Amino acid sequence: MIEGLQETEELKEVYNAVDDQPEWVRTGIKIDPDGRKRYRCRYHCYICNQKGTHYIYKASTEIKCQSCRMPMPVKAAHPDGFPNRDAMGNFYRAGEYQDWKIH
Repeated sequence: MIEGLQETEELKEVYNAVDDQPEWVRTGIKIDPDGRKRYRCRYHCYICNQKGTHYIYKASTEIKCQSCRMPMPVKAAHPDGFPNRDAMGNFYRAGEYQDWKIH
């Protein structure tokens, strides 16, 4: 194998290693101590322009901006709805956030 190609393959392996990430970063799901699941929801506040992530329960209908506390309705992140995720791994979205790769 050519030396440069071998280094490239090794770099890809290191880059793709996920052992040092918490599981919820990869899956988009946090599990509470009582076993209930919370799902990643990305938002972009249309009032203060704050962007952020909340982990919400499946039945959640709205979230509040972490900065200005403006309530925003929750929508599915993927056009086919839950449990499908958008290209960034979000189950839900709120405010002005939209994954333009799938819309």
